[in-house]
Amino acid sequence: MFKPSISLLLLFLTLLIIHPLPLRADDQLFTDTLLLAKQGDPEAQFSLGLLYDTGGRGKRNPEQAVYWFKKAAAAGVAGACLYLGMKYEFGAGVTQNKKKAYHWYEQAALQGWAQAAFMLGSLYLRSSPADQVRGCTWLEIAAEQGYPGAEQARQQTCSNLNTKTARKAKKLHKQLLEQIY
Repeated sequence: MFKPSISLLLLFLTLLIIHPLPLRADDQLFTDTLLLAKQGDPEAQFSLGLLYDTGGRGKRNPEQAVYWFKKAAAAGVAGACLYLGMKYEFGAGVTQNKKKAYHWYEQAALQGWAQAAFMLGSLYLRSSPADQVRGCTWLEIAAEQGYPGAEQARQQTCSNLNTKTARKAKKLHKQLLEQIY
């Protein structure tokens, strides 16, 4: 008859065969992404930021997420710019800073990211009546890019601009479209 310790050992060995402990595929992906990020690959830096931000590797690490988003954003990765805009707008993992939120949203929006244009337009409209032209213009751009809800938001908040303000918005719209690539 087996002793309990031998039974436990056999159970453990059986579980190892069924569920091996070696490096899992997602661990290898993380390791490879980390290596590329440390070598300066901006897309890998953004991916690493997402892994840390979402807890894709277990625990979330907002500070590491922001660190890697900043590196990727500095290299011009639009997705990282968008994520930094959200981080700064809502104070998630960083001190809330609307000025930095505007900056990072605009960096992504100028690269053609409709969500960034929507977020930027919405932020302008919530901030100050003086920013109505900018807010409405960015919402219009987001709507033109097909972002869900942008046209409805634009109509609700921007449909009754006076003639002078509407002309300013049209002029700014043209200028911004020339900058978007």
